[in-house]
Amino acid sequence: MDAREELHGSGAAAAPPQAGKRPPTCRPAAGSCPNVAVRPTAGKGLGVFALRDFAIGETVLAGRLVAPVNERTEHSFQVDWEQHVELDSPARLTNHSCEPNTGLRDNTEEGYDFIALRPIAAGSEICWDYASTEWESIAVPSCLCDSTRCRGAALGFRHLTQQQVAALRGFVARYLNTTAHMGSKTP
Repeated sequence: MDAREELHGSGAAAAPPQAGKRPPTCRPAAGSCPNVAVRPTAGKGLGVFALRDFAIGETVLAGRLVAPVNERTEHSFQVDWEQHVELDSPARLTNHSCEPNTGLRDNTEEGYDFIALRPIAAGSEICWDYASTEWESIAVPSCLCDSTRCRGAALGFRHLTQQQVAALRGFVARYLNTTAHMGSKTP
C-alpha cells in the first residue's frame, strides 16, 4: 500500500449502505476516506474518484480546514473576500470541470461539502467548478476538463456570465452570494 492509499483508503469498494440509511460523509481526520480514492489522472496529476455510486444531493466528501493561507495558491480555497484556506485531502486534490458532477456548499468545518449534482457512478472522477469558490482564480489558466461546456479556463466567479452562474444552481461559496448582482464584475 503506498502513502496515498494509506491516507485515502485502499481503493477497495465500500460496503453498500443499508436501506434507509445514508452512508457516512467522508471527513478524513487521520484515517481513510472509504467512499473515494486518490488516483493518477490522464494529464492532470492526481484526482479523486468515487468508489461507490452517489445519488443527486448526496454529500460525496467534505473538506475541512487545515490552515489559513496568507495568499491565494493553486490549491487554496477562497472562503471569504480576503480569506483563502488550505483544506485536507482528498478535497484539495479534487479537480476542476466546467461541467462538474459536484457542487460546493459551506460546511461547519470551515471548508466545503462536495454535493452530487447528478448521479455519480463508481469509478467516476469527482470534479467541481473552481469558479464556485474563487472570485479570481489562478489555478486553471488552461482548462483540461474536455467538457462540451468547457470555458477554456477557470478564471473565477467574476468572469462568469449570468447563464454560467445559473448553471451552478446555487452551489457557490456563501460569501459570493453577498454580491449585489450575481456575476457582477466587482465585489
